[in-house]
This record gives sequence, structure tokens and C-alpha cells, in this order.
Amino acid sequence: MSEQTKLGAIAQIAAENLTDLMRENEEAIQSAISKCAEETALQEAEAKFTIGFSIALNLDKSTQTHKLTWSVRNVRETSCAIPDPAQTNLPLK
Repeated sequence: MSEQTKLGAIAQIAAENLTDLMRENEEAIQSAISKCAEETALQEAEAKFTIGFSIALNLDKSTQTHKLTWSVRNVRETSCAIPDPAQTNLPLK
């Protein structure tokens, strides 16, 4: 089997498994999305929800493993000036 055909077969199986995993976990994912939306609305923050899918190939055993992950991403940010040690501080009144 050529590498191109092998990659196509890996992709096809992975796509089928992604669909199956999404269906099997649909209720839990929908619940997590709703919870994310509710929490971020209360915090007046941008809602970010991540769904990840990975393909791990074990070349020694000629097997592939597929993982579906989902999570809420909370980001808080603040910014300030970078201090310059060479700059002298002026006394504040």
C-alpha cells in the first residue's frame, strides 16, 4: 500500500470515528457548551469553547488511536508598561 493510500485510509477511519465519538458524547458536549455560555455571560467575558480531535499512530503495532476532547477556555487579561530600570522615577505629589 502506498503512503498516499495509507494516509487516505487513516483519514477515512479517523473521520468515521470522529463522527461516532461526537454522536456518543453529544449530550455531554452540548451541556458543557451551555454551561460555558452561561458562565461567560455572568462574567461578561468572551465565550470560548474548544473541541479537539487527535490521531495517534503507533507505528510498531500498526494501530491508530483517536481522542476527542472538549473544554471551556477561560481567559483573563491585564496589561501594563514594561519597567525600564534605566529610567529614573520622578517623585509624585
